[in-house]
Amino acid sequence: MLWEGDSEQLLKFCPSAHVAGSCVVISTLEGEMKAAYGDYLIKGLKGEFYPCKPDIFKLSYKEDI
Repeated sequence: MLWEGDSEQLLKFCPSAHVAGSCVVISTLEGEMKAAYGDYLIKGLKGEFYPCKPDIFKLSYKEDI
């Protein structure tokens, strides 16, 4: 999902995430990571979450939400 500031949409997609100022904090396999406004949040095959910058996302993935 593209993080555009909608907390309700965020919690439906990633219930463990929380907003900290203008960033989203998510638990990843590598620990807590921040995603900025305009970044993508990706759900992996095993249910893990991680952030991705828009330019990398557009080169690597297909948007589902």
